[in-house]
This record gives sequence, C-alpha cells and structure tokens, in this order.
Amino acid sequence: MTSGEAACRTAAITGAGGGLGRSVALKLAEKGQRVYGTGLVDAEVDELRDASDGRVSLSVTDITDEQAVRTWATRVGDEIGPAGLNVLVSNAGILTPAPLEVLPLQAIKREFDVNVFGSISVINAFLPALRAAHGASSRSVQ
Repeated sequence: MTSGEAACRTAAITGAGGGLGRSVALKLAEKGQRVYGTGLVDAEVDELRDASDGRVSLSVTDITDEQAVRTWATRVGDEIGPAGLNVLVSNAGILTPAPLEVLPLQAIKREFDVNVFGSISVINAFLPALRAAHGASSRSVQ
C-alpha cells in the first residue's frame, strides 16, 4: 500500500482511550490512517487528539448504550462518506476477576453487556460502512 492509499483509509476502534485500543489507534494514525474511536472520559478525547496530531478522533461513548453507538456510527459515517470504513476493531472490554461464588450477578451482567452485547451493537452499527469499503472487523478484548 502506498502512503497515499493509507491516508484515505479509515478505522474505528472501541476502547481507544487507553490500553491496547490507544496503542492501536496511535499506530494506525502514525501510518497515516484516519482513526475514530470511543473513550470513557473527555480527558482521553483531548489527550489522544493531541498525541496523534489530530488524526485520532475519540467520542465519549458507552458501547452498552445502543442509541449512543448508533449516534457515534452515524457521525463517523457522515465524516467518512461513501468510501466507507476499512477496519473496525471491537476492543472495548471489561473483566471482573474474582471467584464466581463471590461475584455479584450484576457484575457478570455488566461484563456481558460490554463484552458481548456492546460489541454486537457496534458491529451492527458499522456494517453498512464496512461493506461500502469492503472492510474488516476484528474483536480484541483488553
């Protein structure tokens, strides 16, 4: 791929405000891609925009909120236009490490909301943009 082709490529990454998602977002931006992502707080949005010279655009988005995910996907779609989305990395995830007998059921439900249902919501919201670019989706939980 030439640098001109990389410049027009786009990626969306959930959980891009920290950890593995942040690293992937910065690496893709370094290669010239335009990256859209989700973070949990405004400080992550500002910090990653600055660290990437504006090539990474985060939105504070709770992936367990289906309407918020659709709003984010629509906003990204409006920016990237008909070219579509080249890569979707469903990275956001949580883990509550403890023996099952001491975990409150609500903690387990929250893990499923984020790790399973949140990922499905994101994938479904971005499928039209992925299809438009003949892109790919990847699931990687921190």
